[in-house]
Amino acid sequence: MAGRQVDIDFGGGGRFRVEVADLLKMINRFEGVLLMAKEANNLARQTAVDRTPPGEDPFSSQAINTICEKASDADGCHGRANQAYQNEIQKTIDMLQSTYDQYATGEERSRATLDKSKG
Repeated sequence: MAGRQVDIDFGGGGRFRVEVADLLKMINRFEGVLLMAKEANNLARQTAVDRTPPGEDPFSSQAINTICEKASDADGCHGRANQAYQNEIQKTIDMLQSTYDQYATGEERSRATLDKSKG
């Protein structure tokens, strides 16, 4: 039997029907995606700091310099794109949390707290 459902508009003209009880699972998964984006950004920044070419040849030095340039926060580079991606993920998390806060019943909140304490 399906639980209570709510329509969510993620933008782009499409709406999705989601069970209120599944909103916290969705938030949790998006938080995992946000963490992966942050880890990728940290790795790119660390590569830019280390600047260790993979070999001794001049092509390796040129390659690491190009990689480091693209790992920066300049327009069109990884850092700027990654931050924009993180911002969109966070907006989605916030929207899902707001929807949950609006539609979850006391029983659903209690069940979520109980499930969280078990896991």
